[in-house]
Amino acid sequence: MTSDVLLFLGLTVLLVAPVFVGSLQIASFLRSSPAEQHPVYKEVLAWFREVLVLWFVGALWPIQMLRSTWSRHQGKGETIPVILVPGYLESETLMHRLRNALKQSGRPYATYKYQPLLGPGETQTLRLLSFVREMKASFAADRIDMIGHSFGGLLIRRLLTHCDLHEVGKVVLLAVPHKGSQIAVLAPGQAGRDLQPDSGFIRSLAAEPEVHPTLDLRASCDAMIHPRESAHLNESSERLRGAWGHNSMLIAQETIQRVTTFLT
Repeated sequence: MTSDVLLFLGLTVLLVAPVFVGSLQIASFLRSSPAEQHPVYKEVLAWFREVLVLWFVGALWPIQMLRSTWSRHQGKGETIPVILVPGYLESETLMHRLRNALKQSGRPYATYKYQPLLGPGETQTLRLLSFVREMKASFAADRIDMIGHSFGGLLIRRLLTHCDLHEVGKVVLLAVPHKGSQIAVLAPGQAGRDLQPDSGFIRSLAAEPEVHPTLDLRASCDAMIHPRESAHLNESSERLRGAWGHNSMLIAQETIQRVTTFLT
C-alpha cells in the first residue's frame, strides 16, 4: 500500500510539475513589462531547468522536512559565519551548491529551518533573529552575513529592523519578491498570505537595507514572482544573464560566483 502511494505521488509530481511551471511561466511573462520579457527560447530553457530542479528537490523534500535541524559547518579561522535562509516551503536542498561553495572557502555556515512551516512572517522573523544570535554565540562571532532566497530574503529584510546594526554584515537577496507576488493567493498558510502584494508583512518591510552591503540578485525568467518587477529592490538590483528561473538560479554557476565574490 505504501509503495503504491509513493508511486502515485511520484508520478503526480513528474506529470504536474511541467504543466504547473509552464502555466506560471506564461502568466509571469504576460504580466511583466517588456524589459523583463525574454526571447521564447530563453523562457523555454528556464522552464526546462526549473522543472528538473523541482523534480529533484521534490523527491528529497519529505526526507529533509523530517530532520529537526539543517546543515551547519564550523569552517576555519576567524572568517565571518553565514546564515542561509531558504524560501517558502523549501528544504535546504536548493542551497546545496551555495553551501558547498561556502565550505570550500572555509566559511562557517548554518541553515535556518522554518518552524512552523507555514507560520506568519513576523513569527518566523523573530525565530530567525533568535537563531542568528544562537549561531553568533556558537561560532563566537561578532557578526554574521546572511543569504536569503525568496521568502527567506523577506525575512532577512524584516530582521534588519529588529536586530542591532552591528549584528549583521553583508546581505545577499536571491529572487526575493520585494513587493509580493500575485500568485501568492494560491499559497496556503499565513506565510502564503504574507507573500501577497499589499499584505501587512510586505508593508512592514524596511524601504531597503541601505546600511548593510547588499547584493540583490534576481532570476532572468522568474515564473514565481508576478510581475517580475516585484523582484526589483532598488537601482542596484542585478539580474542573471543566463536563462534561469526562481529556484533553478540557485544551482547556476553565475549565481555562485556572484555570491562568493560579494561575500569575499
